[in-house]
Amino acid sequence: MKTQKFTRLTSCLLLTFFAVVGFFTSGNGQCPVPIKPATIQGMGSACPGQSKSYSINPVSGASSYTWTLPSGATINGSNPYTGSSTTVTIDYGVGFTPPGTISVVSNNACGSSPARTLTVKAYYPGIPSNIYGDANACVGDVITFNVDPYTDAISYTWTVPLHMSIQSGQGTRTVDVEILSGFSGNESISVAANYGCGTGTQRTKNIVKKNPPQAPNLINGDQVACPLDIKSYSVDALPGYSYTWTIPSGASLTGQGTANVDVTFPAGFIDGKIQCKYTNNCGTSPNASLQVNATPTIPGLIDGDATGICNGTRTYTVAPLAGQPTYTWTVPAGATLNSGQGTNSISVTFSSFSSGNISVNATNNCGVSKDRDLSLSSNIVIAQQPVSNSACEGTSSSLSVDVPGVGLTYQWKFDNNPLSDNSEYSGTQTSTLNLLNLDSLEGGNYTVEISSACASAVNSNIAVFTVNMRPPVPSPIASAPVYGCPGTIGLQLSVLPGGYNTLSNYWQTEGDVDFTSGQNTNQVTVDLLPTSFSGYTIYVKGENACGLSYDSSKTWIRYKSSVPTITSGPALVCQGQSNVIYSADPVAGATNYTWSVTPGIVLNSGQGTLTADVSFDPGFTSGQICINSETPCFTSANRCINVNFNQPARPSNITGPSSNLCNTIETFSVSPVAGATSYDWTLPSGATINSGAGTNTVDISFSGAVSGNLCVAAVNNCTTGLPRCKKVESQEMPATIICDSHILCVNQTNVTFTCSTVPNTTSYVWTVPQGSAIVSGQGTNSILVNLGSTTGKVGVRAFNSCGQSKTKTYPVDFACRMQAPNPEAGSFLFDVYPNPAKDKFFVAIKSTVTQTISVSVVDLLGKNVKTDLVPVHEGLNKIVFETSGMLSGIYFVMIKTAEGSHQSRIVIE
Repeated sequence: MKTQKFTRLTSCLLLTFFAVVGFFTSGNGQCPVPIKPATIQGMGSACPGQSKSYSINPVSGASSYTWTLPSGATINGSNPYTGSSTTVTIDYGVGFTPPGTISVVSNNACGSSPARTLTVKAYYPGIPSNIYGDANACVGDVITFNVDPYTDAISYTWTVPLHMSIQSGQGTRTVDVEILSGFSGNESISVAANYGCGTGTQRTKNIVKKNPPQAPNLINGDQVACPLDIKSYSVDALPGYSYTWTIPSGASLTGQGTANVDVTFPAGFIDGKIQCKYTNNCGTSPNASLQVNATPTIPGLIDGDATGICNGTRTYTVAPLAGQPTYTWTVPAGATLNSGQGTNSISVTFSSFSSGNISVNATNNCGVSKDRDLSLSSNIVIAQQPVSNSACEGTSSSLSVDVPGVGLTYQWKFDNNPLSDNSEYSGTQTSTLNLLNLDSLEGGNYTVEISSACASAVNSNIAVFTVNMRPPVPSPIASAPVYGCPGTIGLQLSVLPGGYNTLSNYWQTEGDVDFTSGQNTNQVTVDLLPTSFSGYTIYVKGENACGLSYDSSKTWIRYKSSVPTITSGPALVCQGQSNVIYSADPVAGATNYTWSVTPGIVLNSGQGTLTADVSFDPGFTSGQICINSETPCFTSANRCINVNFNQPARPSNITGPSSNLCNTIETFSVSPVAGATSYDWTLPSGATINSGAGTNTVDISFSGAVSGNLCVAAVNNCTTGLPRCKKVESQEMPATIICDSHILCVNQTNVTFTCSTVPNTTSYVWTVPQGSAIVSGQGTNSILVNLGSTTGKVGVRAFNSCGQSKTKTYPVDFACRMQAPNPEAGSFLFDVYPNPAKDKFFVAIKSTVTQTISVSVVDLLGKNVKTDLVPVHEGLNKIVFETSGMLSGIYFVMIKTAEGSHQSRIVIE
């Protein structure tokens, strides 16, 4: 037995041992190794000298992470590096040579996960930004060039061609470059950014040579110079420019190379040119030139009429010459020079003139020019004949003739008939004929006759004027349907082709129609779009070079129909009424009508027509009868009529007395109720209708005691309406009770209570609270009462031969507790309440005389807390004291009168 127990124990120990061994050796048993980290997040490229951040997502169950880095890289100076953070910063030292590998594993007490790796490659920069700086240069220029800063750039390498030199800035992003001798343009500079891994791509900028300077704008100086004169000449001075002057043969010059020179003209000088050109680093400009003459040049052509001269004054002019010479004019016989001699413009009057020359020369200090002549004649010469023209109807146009001269008259003719100014023509006696608001009648042959008193008349050539007409209205639009629904596509519309004077057709719409094809032809295809209109309107006009026809063909394609109007049928009906007819007016374009009714109404017949036959259920109260109209693609909104059960309205308030109805006959009435055929009156017991039964006014007789409701309801052919009632009674209750004392006190005596009088009253019966006694006045409307110590109500009822009224009451609440008379106080009594008090307390005073008293509140130490001088009147008085600012405790209220002093104790909580 012992051996078996030992064997079982040994087996259990062995099993336990192997289980423990398995627990510590199994990777996925009860102590699992953490999983492999997710993707390493961070830059996959780096250079020596850079620092970059990397991170992984947290691994469940991991307590730390071990990072292994490529050679030359460290985290916090360590490689490998173990820490609990999932984000690290890797410093790539100068010894780092890409590419390299980053790996990370997650750790816990059971072991480490497989590694997650990231390969880091060399980081090569991109190309720098555009190079900023002047792209145009000349030899000797120093130009600044720069680029925008580039991320991670350590330095910048600039490269320039043979004919340029970097003056400063190499290695930075800004350099100064000098343009050297031999520069001819089209040479490039370059820049590249340098990084720890190398140099990036170059950015290049082409530099071109500036254009040579332009010629000077103007040479300033005299254009007239006599032999041996010394004249000054200049051009605009420009920085960096030199100046080369050229002068006439034989002349001498001082100031060569500058912007200002003096020229000495030789003996015998007649004319020549002064010239100057600019030179700078980029080249030499063309010459600017100034013509200089000793004697004036011959004046230019004389401006003024040469023909058609007759009995008039004209102006003749030559262009001014340089040097401001004087001008000498001569005019032919028969002409008079009015003004302007010596100037370049004269006024000449002609009379009885036929022909001759007008001449002019110029004179200065050096001599006289040759003459300029203009041959004059009185003959009429047409310089420009009227030109045939055309215009569209409704516009305006003109015809003109150009005839130089003075004293000329004009007469325009149409088909050889003289014209005069009117609504169709203006300018008929001038050189320009205006044709106004053209129509076809103004088309034809036009000429103009020009005449004067000095020469034979001349007729112009014929000018043909053509009036182009607009096209006529197109033919009616064909193929248009009567109805068109939104969403209809491919609908074709057309007019007859080739209308007279019509080049094309222009189609229009008021909206919601899309012309998909055929615009400007005689046939279009349209799509009908959603619309808020009741249909689609489409127009077409003829079109030619003069515009659109005045009128258009038009078609209307209906979509909607209007809402019908119910024109007959009652708005008030009886419950259970049948075969009631309702009708509506027809709606243009409608193809069908639909009636609808609300519950309680039955449509018997008439659906689809303009007339409906309906019936009303026995329980009908209100509802609607509606109708709408329809087209093949539209249903209008409903037009409804509200129909109500014809129950008469509740009558207005009943007029007539409500009380003191004792053995009397009284009249009661209500306002007439619309539609009522009679009135149903209901009376209380003791009342009978003397006259007016069934009407809105009745005379009612009252006998004996009456108390109840008098009611009336309107009646029509359908039913009886809701009643209106009025409370009536034979005896009226007194309206008020008045007490002569505003403050009632315990055991107060001789208090008067008075009620308002009630008509037809024979007596009044009073009641008082228990402990109080009526001294006198029972049976009248005023009693004298001695009050007891119990609160309650004083009540009174009015009596007559028909009965008694309800009881009118007056509450008896004691506002004071009167002290027993103090023999030393005489007739002065007072009370303090409530006691104890919180927020405020009252002092009730009864005085037999009117006087002013002093009321003080004093604490237990004798300190005066409050003092007031208070006027009191004969009878009861009440004074209010606020306790704000008073501490809780015992106080004394002290009163001083002419008769003596009084006090009472009060507790403030």
